[in-house]
Amino acid sequence: MRTKRKLLIALLATATHHASAAVLTFNITDATAGVAMPQGYGDRVTSTTNGVFSYGAGGGFTPNVVVDYMKLGSLAELSFWTSGYSDLTNILYNEPDGDDSYTVRFVADSGFLVRLDSFDLGNFGVAVTLPGLSIVDGLGNSLFSSSSIPVGAADVPHQIYNFSGGLFAEEIRVIVNTTGLAGNSDNIGLDNIQFGQTAIPEPNAAVLLVTGAALVLRRRRFNAGIASLKIKQM
Repeated sequence: MRTKRKLLIALLATATHHASAAVLTFNITDATAGVAMPQGYGDRVTSTTNGVFSYGAGGGFTPNVVVDYMKLGSLAELSFWTSGYSDLTNILYNEPDGDDSYTVRFVADSGFLVRLDSFDLGNFGVAVTLPGLSIVDGLGNSLFSSSSIPVGAADVPHQIYNFSGGLFAEEIRVIVNTTGLAGNSDNIGLDNIQFGQTAIPEPNAAVLLVTGAALVLRRRRFNAGIASLKIKQM
């Protein structure tokens, strides 16, 4: 069952590259540097503006996805800053100094998947080595992982993380590991997080997708076996 579900998600990832997407630009009218990031920012985006919140339109919107800001696996207050994180403006970061990590979580409604396309990472202080950056699904399975990441000082352009075709899951967590950075831990910020959603097919359609993919894989293996046999005969 799990294999079939993984296969279905892989198929959807291939088939929905151009599905709807929103961009968390962290633009909040009249927000001042250091204030708490509202937990509601990023939830169920249906337009580029929603009250004091503004978003980028990366090809559509995400009415079936909720965004959470977290510490230690629980909802917690992250912070907003206006500028100075490399060349970025309006940034999500984490106070206080010395915190080990922070997380941005995307959770799709039942019947949908989240797709993570890209995000930017900036630095407010001196050059550091970021201990880790990871992306996992709701079960903790790794979708992306990188460690010991050199991050240039504030006067160096920001880093771009772009996931070709997108990362797909029913829940996605972006985890920034700042362990050991002490007073520099709050200098690592995120911006321009582009994410999307796609509907999971109805059961009959899903069965057809999985069955079709299984047949394609079986056919490829069969053809590979014939080719191998011909080579041996030669």
